Amino acid sequence: MKNRFGTFTGLSCLALAVAMGIAPGLTRAADFSTSSPDDELMFNKGELNISPFATYVNQTGGKWGAGAALTYFLHENIGVGAATYWTDLGGTMFDNAEAEGYFRLPILKVVAPYAVGSVGYQFDRHYWFETIGAGVDFRPFKRIDAFSDIQYRIANSSALNGVFLRIGVRFTL
Repeated sequence: MKNRFGTFTGLSCLALAVAMGIAPGLTRAADFSTSSPDDELMFNKGELNISPFATYVNQTGGKWGAGAALTYFLHENIGVGAATYWTDLGGTMFDNAEAEGYFRLPILKVVAPYAVGSVGYQFDRHYWFETIGAGVDFRPFKRIDAFSDIQYRIANSSALNGVFLRIGVRFTL
């Protein structure tokens, strides 16, 4: 199981590096904004993002799942939000819920690496957890990002610590 996760992580990083390498060409060819690219930054204060994502969670025996997040950026660099994901459709309505904090550093106009941390509760197994991780937003269009992050979950129960990966899209409202 660890080899599959390592291979998947490696391929995800390679795909992200390729996407970042072609970012300048994509932004010039497909800018849907009505203003000039120099008029405003691509990552702004006051953004509200909704983010559906796919996730791979290794602490539950290596399962794929789906999730969603809602994030508001108080500042160009600092955001707060909430997220949940599901890896098991039987049981509770929500597997978990978490409050997240983001610190992003926009570089170029289309790429923003970020750190993310959260605190949450796992409803189907009844324990609290914290996460810490890093990721990158790639914004080829003014209101659409592709993102990926990897986080380490620290469970406040038995041995349920582990890594999870999220890959998704952010829509800026």
